[in-house]
This record gives sequence, structure tokens and C-alpha cells, in this order.
Amino acid sequence: MSEMNSNVAARCDDLYRQNWPSTKFSAGIPDKASESDLDRLQLLDRVDGDLTFLSDLIEIFAADFPRALATIRGAIFGRDATGLNRAAHAFKGALSNFGNGRSFDEAQKLERLGLEQKFAEAEVSYGVLEDAVQQLHAALATFIEREPSLERSANPETEIVVVTRTNVSSQE
Repeated sequence: MSEMNSNVAARCDDLYRQNWPSTKFSAGIPDKASESDLDRLQLLDRVDGDLTFLSDLIEIFAADFPRALATIRGAIFGRDATGLNRAAHAFKGALSNFGNGRSFDEAQKLERLGLEQKFAEAEVSYGVLEDAVQQLHAALATFIEREPSLERSANPETEIVVVTRTNVSSQE
């Protein structure tokens, strides 16, 4: 690609990001720092555009995902097939609020592996799930930072992201 074409492609990417800030593509390549399936419009559609509700979902997810991962990990290393199946199923439900991306797929896989009592495979899948969930969490934090009608604040004691809706007044 010539230098001029590279510059044009970079400028197009910049314009695209400015107008659709939740985009996850750069020159057509997915950004590995975020869950590739997180889509701003799909996310808003899942909550019928209710940003307050979405804020609540993200806050709950941020508070609960470490515990959910610990429960899944404990079931794997404790060789508790029923516990793994149940914990993965519950976590899959929580992840479904944000789409059916890589983290959802891995939770679903762990759910099945629990039924099949395949703990060696579950250990590998857990590592993939943990990575995908961290990426999803980062992508959700980026979404909050870039969403103009939300503001983000952090609770320094728990490092949990707390999301609130900004006050918008209309002029009559």
C-alpha cells in the first residue's frame, strides 16, 4: 500500500472512531484490547436505549465477575462437575447481557465440559475465559468513557467502576 493510501486509511479510521467511538476496528483489524463482539448499537438495543439500566448492568458485572470466575476456577480444580456446570451456566447468563462474544462462548463451553467431566480441557478453557472477560471488562469501561451521556467514577476501595447517568436539562 502506498504512503498516500496508508494516510487516507488512517484518516478514515480516525473519522470513523470520532463518529462511532465504540468501534473496535483499525484498518479492518480487530483491536485485541477489547472484546471483538462488543457493539455499541447492539449493547444499547439490548436495553432498549436505557442508559441508566445499562449502567446498572455494567456496575453489577464489574462487581460480580471476579467472584464468578473464582467459583468456576474452584469447581474446575475441585473436580466438581455439577458445580462447574452450574457456575458456568450462571455466568453465561450474566455475559449474555453484553452480547454473545468470546467470553459467552467460553462460558458455554465450560458449562458443557462440566457436564462431560472434562477437567483438563476445562482448565485450558478457563484461561481463555479469564482473558476474554478481562477484555470485555476493559471494553465496557471504554464504552462508558466514550458514551457522552454517561459519566464514570471509580470507587477507590474496591476499584469497581460505578456508572451514573449525567443530568441533561432541556431548554423550553
